Amino acid sequence: VTSLLMFSQTLGQSVRDDVLAFAVFPFVIWAAIRFRLVGASIVCLLVAMIAVWGTAHGNGPFVKHDPVHNAILLQSFLAVLSVSGLSLAAVISERARAEYALRNLSGRLMQLQDGERRRLARELHDVLAHRISMISVQSGVGAHLLDRDPDQARSALLAVNRASKEAMQELRATLGLLRQVDDPESRSPAPGLAQLEGVMASTTAAGVD
Repeated sequence: VTSLLMFSQTLGQSVRDDVLAFAVFPFVIWAAIRFRLVGASIVCLLVAMIAVWGTAHGNGPFVKHDPVHNAILLQSFLAVLSVSGLSLAAVISERARAEYALRNLSGRLMQLQDGERRRLARELHDVLAHRISMISVQSGVGAHLLDRDPDQARSALLAVNRASKEAMQELRATLGLLRQVDDPESRSPAPGLAQLEGVMASTTAAGVD
């Protein structure tokens, strides 16, 4: 509508001020923001068709000079209009694609984080289950040997004490990882299946096969 008002005799006379030709810019910007490249392209095409038609019929702000000068002014106007609108639309589209990729990456990272938490929970379960079993066996051995072999019973009870402390330390360390403590340097390494050898060694040292 704005282009028709400027490049036709709708108001009784056409607009003769070159600056007023840029009154269509807000509509191009709106189309680029709202409809991206497709919207900006359509609006630029419509403005170009109306501007060329009006100028060819002696209407609009680009008819005050000789034909060559008028053609140069019209082409410059259309070039500035198109480059501005399409560039803005391209930037907005690229930003939208980047945001979409970032959201996908964030979702993927959350999935990986959840998988890592599950892995830590499984390893914690394996290690603690073995330690608790060892504590149960050693406490039974200690109670059985308490009267017949006090020294061996004391060793078994000391092994129970060590195993319970280590189990608590591993539990705290893993819970710290699962809660994502802000200070990563203060955390102990997460318990792993490799520690089972140490558990079995302590069991053997306590006299439990």
